[in-house]
Amino acid sequence: MPESKFQIYKDENDSWRFRLRARNNEIIAVGQGYENKQNCLKGIKSIKRNGRKAPVKNMETGETLEKLENIKPVKEDESIINEKWTIY
Repeated sequence: MPESKFQIYKDENDSWRFRLRARNNEIIAVGQGYENKQNCLKGIKSIKRNGRKAPVKNMETGETLEKLENIKPVKEDESIINEKWTIY
């Protein structure tokens, strides 16, 4: 199966955007609109740099899951379910 990938493109408003596709080709994240391609690429770089260590916050309860490392991996294309948390 192919690896996940970032794609960049121009939207209907002529803004540069990125999307992240999972290995199954599903879109799992979309970035904001950027004025130019260079800033769009910087956005991808920021996601790669900051996303790994970012905690997951439940916006309804305010709870924060500090580390995703505490969640056991599951088979490909299954969600991870841990009490109140569902992480895809």
